[in-house]
Amino acid sequence: MRTRAFFSFVLLASWALAFGACDNSGPKDREQSRFVQEDPASRQVEGRVLRGTETVAGAIVQLEPTPGFLRDEILRDASDGKVTGYVTSSDPGGKYRVLNGPFFYDLSIRKDRDVSVFRSVASRFFEPSIGTSAPPRGFTATVVAATNPPAAASNAVTYFVSGPFARTNSGEAGALVVTFNQFDAFITLHAVEYDAKIGLAAPRRYGHLDIHVTSGGATSAVVTTDAIDARIAGDLRFYPEPPAGFALSMLEVTMDFGVRSTAKVIAQVAAGSPFHLGVALGGNYGVRATATRDGAVSDSGLVGFNPFSTTVGLPMPPPVTDASFNATNGFTAVAKQGIVEHVLVPASAASPALRIVTADLETAVPDLSRVGLPRPAGAYTWTIQSCPTLPRAESLSGETSRQSVPFATTAPRAIELR
Repeated sequence: MRTRAFFSFVLLASWALAFGACDNSGPKDREQSRFVQEDPASRQVEGRVLRGTETVAGAIVQLEPTPGFLRDEILRDASDGKVTGYVTSSDPGGKYRVLNGPFFYDLSIRKDRDVSVFRSVASRFFEPSIGTSAPPRGFTATVVAATNPPAAASNAVTYFVSGPFARTNSGEAGALVVTFNQFDAFITLHAVEYDAKIGLAAPRRYGHLDIHVTSGGATSAVVTTDAIDARIAGDLRFYPEPPAGFALSMLEVTMDFGVRSTAKVIAQVAAGSPFHLGVALGGNYGVRATATRDGAVSDSGLVGFNPFSTTVGLPMPPPVTDASFNATNGFTAVAKQGIVEHVLVPASAASPALRIVTADLETAVPDLSRVGLPRPAGAYTWTIQSCPTLPRAESLSGETSRQSVPFATTAPRAIELR
């Protein structure tokens, strides 16, 4: 009976609460939306500004909402000049962050008088690559390197570095200069002994050693090497596919151990000719083909390949041929697929240099006032770089995004902006 009475009490209390909640006699509150509320974190846009494999500090980063999204435009106008606005800058590590960014936007990056614009971006994390590569930088140390056993009289030795903190190396074994991105770090030193007459395509011994380096310091390292089995080799032929009428250059074959900035050219090979490649286990191999015609360039990009393959194809796109320019409105470039990058180099050092990346047929001259520059005007040299394998502007994201894709560049054209 007690259990039944308790149950009845709870049931009555529940009914009272339910009726109280449904009571409409009091003042009405505003009805709550049944839609899921927007999470402020969903609007955050962040990333790093890159030039090649290097970060860019102190760059102005500005997000312009895609026209037609009214809420994004209202937020931009309300927040200009504030910490949470659509204009920010990259920190010493090249990082930037906009807390309340638009969902669709054009990203403009200014470093000094160079401006890169990426049209119609939607990514919340984006590492824009702004133009050509920059030399690796960081802390440096000297390494006196040697191998055990010493190299044979007919051979030579070269060194590579790798690891998460390694950037590059230069110089000779007696005074090898290594570059790394932490004041104090561990990196891996690779030694490849090779036939001096043939080159790095004929490695004879290989070894590696983890070493400790400190900025401004000096250390010595003796790398124990093991003989490379001559049977570990590949016989390859490279078949580039240049556009009709383009003159093909010799192909460059490169090798590295995981850090592209330490890559070395190990051979120059004619298209279709047999190439015997001795393989240093752990090495990464790439090949690049370029062809030219009347100032235009077709490039395969750096294509990684399996050294035990027998054939390697190298697609090479043609440059854009249908393009026009209107001094007031902007540019038109008809690409069959992928993105194009309009590159504008001023005749005067006082004018800003421009790069505009877009997947659209037409693009306007950008408004640079929000990054603190006047409208570009005067004489410029205009080229169009097309990347058919990249579908959107934000595909140019990351340290190697410009190295490993095929592209083509039109012949330079003189124009006048006004």
